[in-house]
Formats: sequence, structure tokens, C-alpha cells
Amino acid sequence: MLLGYELGVPETWEQLYDQAQFFTRKKGESFKGEPLANDLYGTSVMAGRYEINDEISTLIWSQGTDWRTLVRDANGKPKEFVITKENKEALRWALTYYKSLLPCVSPGCISGHWDYVFSQLQKGLAVSSPFLYCPLVALDTVPGAKMSHYPSIGYRGYVGNFHHAVSRHSKNPEASYWFVRYIASYEAQKGMAEQGWSALRYDVLKDLKYQRPEWRRNVGKRAAVLVRVWNEPGYLDFVNDLFYFNSDAAGKIYEMEIILCHEAMTGQRSIDDTVKQITKQSIELQNKFGSIPMREEK
Repeated sequence: MLLGYELGVPETWEQLYDQAQFFTRKKGESFKGEPLANDLYGTSVMAGRYEINDEISTLIWSQGTDWRTLVRDANGKPKEFVITKENKEALRWALTYYKSLLPCVSPGCISGHWDYVFSQLQKGLAVSSPFLYCPLVALDTVPGAKMSHYPSIGYRGYVGNFHHAVSRHSKNPEASYWFVRYIASYEAQKGMAEQGWSALRYDVLKDLKYQRPEWRRNVGKRAAVLVRVWNEPGYLDFVNDLFYFNSDAAGKIYEMEIILCHEAMTGQRSIDDTVKQITKQSIELQNKFGSIPMREEK
């Protein structure tokens, strides 16, 4: 009990940090009584210029808040976005915490995407990945080790955005609609799930067939986590008010967040400046390209 408690799934961000440090060891150091053939990292994150903000979102959301706060009118219609002091403090904490994990991850994570992060787990070079998308399949490829899914701390993780829909820019929306109808059908979704793709239908994920041992790896583990998250009290109401799902300028702001969050991790800008720039540019982009006004709480 070197950590002062029994090792298990971290229940707090402090425990996650402790365990990330505990498991990080150099090649040749002892692990389970044997010298390591490679460096071992306590955790793995995707800090590159791809989707780092998805992982930052998990940290922010775990605090019960968002990047920006949606304000609705008396009828429940979105009225405005406000970047509150609470929002900025949550972002500052999230960036600081995320950066504190970097000594416990492979240097490749600084430019890595989810595929690199997942490969670290598959090869037994990392012990955990606290923010990885739920739809990624757990593969038990390391002798003597097992991989499992658990909801992120705070039960407000970014589960992945793998919806099936017709793009508004489609050149043939009617054909696209019928194709999506097929993709969303019960039969197609079962076929996708059995091949390791991201099934979306609740009735497929809950099918008793996939709870059997032979299907646990491709479908069952992922389904269990998604169902647990969806049934978490207040989760759907929380998601309903998230900025990303209410702003028609979210795509542009999302891309901006990636660049600035990555620069914060590489030391190109300070945490405080990152919070300041994300606040400033969010307001500019939303008020220029979005239909709902945004302001900063002073």
C-alpha cells in the first residue's frame, strides 16, 4: 500500500494522478518482480493538435460545469452563452491538471491522436487512459493483463461523437437520408457492432446476446459503460445544456480550442493566457458565426 490505499479504479482525480506516478517506470526498473523491457507509463493522453479538447472537456464537465454556460429564457429557449468565472476557473484547473500528467505519459502523446494513445495500451506500454473514447474496443493483448472500461471520474466523460446523420452540405440529401436509415436499422447496427464498429441503438447494445462472454470484448464492455453513463442521474439533462450541442458556431470554436490547448501543453503559451485567449476568441467566433450571443461575466 505504497499509495496509502489499495490499488483499484481511481475514484478521484487525485488518485488518478497518484497512480499515474506510481506506475511510471524506466526500462530496466522492476515491475511485478521483473525488469521492464521498455519504459512503462502510468497513463496515456492525446495531447496533440487533434482532439485534445475532448479530453479537457472530460475534466471540465467532471466539475459540473462547461466551457461556457447556456442561459435559457422563461420558455426554455436558448437565450445567450455566458463565460462565467466558474467556467474560466474550471478550464484553468483542467489545463493545469492535464499538464501535470504529462511526465507520466509517452513523449509521443504530445503529438499523438487517439490511435497512438490506444496503441500504448494494446502494447502494454501504458497502464491507463482516463479520457479515451468509450467506443474504442478493449483488446486483451498483453499476456497476464486484462483491459476494462470504466466511466470517467465524475461520470461526465466525452463518450465520442459517432452519430449517423445527413450532412446539411450533402449534394443528394434524399439518397443520403435513405442510406442513413439503413445504417441506423436494427440489422445494420447489429452487424456493425459485431465487427467492432460503434453501434448507436440502445436495443442493440442491451441485447442479451452481447452480454455473453464471447461478445463481451467487441460489444458488451462498451455497451455496459454507455448504459451506465446514460442512466447516471442528471446526465442527459446535463448534456442537453452543453455548449457543443447548442451552438451553430461550435465547429469553428472547437477547432480553435484544439490549437490553444495543445500550445498550453507544449509551453508555447501559459495556462492563464490560454484561458484568456479561449475566452476572447470564443466570444468573437460565436458572435460572428453563431445565432446565439455570447458574453463574458465580469
